[in-house]
Amino acid sequence: VYSFATGFTTFDLAVALNPASDDLQTNAIALSALSAATPTVFVTDSVNATTDATDYYQFVLTSTSNVRIDLSGMSSDADLVLEDINGRFIASGFASANFIDSLTATALVAGTYLIRVRGVLSPTSYTLTTTIND
Repeated sequence: VYSFATGFTTFDLAVALNPASDDLQTNAIALSALSAATPTVFVTDSVNATTDATDYYQFVLTSTSNVRIDLSGMSSDADLVLEDINGRFIASGFASANFIDSLTATALVAGTYLIRVRGVLSPTSYTLTTTIND
């Protein structure tokens, strides 16, 4: 907060978040396990920078795999990040001019992972495609 006057200013700040929101890692939406039998999972959703800023998804790899994640069908920019189950950064997407983000992670070991989709400015719908390609 920046004061435009020369003196001090006091203010109250209130922050609220719905504890059941998919904006939280602990409430990540579970996707199907990725395996040879189910190599691709699709989901369609939306985000914006204010009321639904972030969507988290969780997926399980049944064996060590290369994973490609695509974020497409957007009318505005959104960020794409792959994290481990503890929220540690693994990779981020690369946004092209036509609002498609993609990332590839090689040799991910079997386990549980998180995908974070974050709205940047304007609201946008998207399709998230997660695929193993060994």
